[in-house]
Amino acid sequence: MSKSYHCRVADGLAEVLDLWAAKEGSKPTTIATNLLEQGIRQAIADGIAPSFEDVKQAKQEKGENDERR
Repeated sequence: MSKSYHCRVADGLAEVLDLWAAKEGSKPTTIATNLLEQGIRQAIADGIAPSFEDVKQAKQEKGENDERR
């Protein structure tokens, strides 16, 4: 399962993203999604963001189903 988020990117970064996507033959949203996923996983590894286990535990405490990847 996935979730959709809307975000804004500064003009300069958007230009970099657009050129990068064109060079890769990809879409800017695909590259942005991959970068976001990498950044979140790195933040988890660095102990900055909650781990998947932390999310699972929080969901269980709220009585929600586990939708972890």
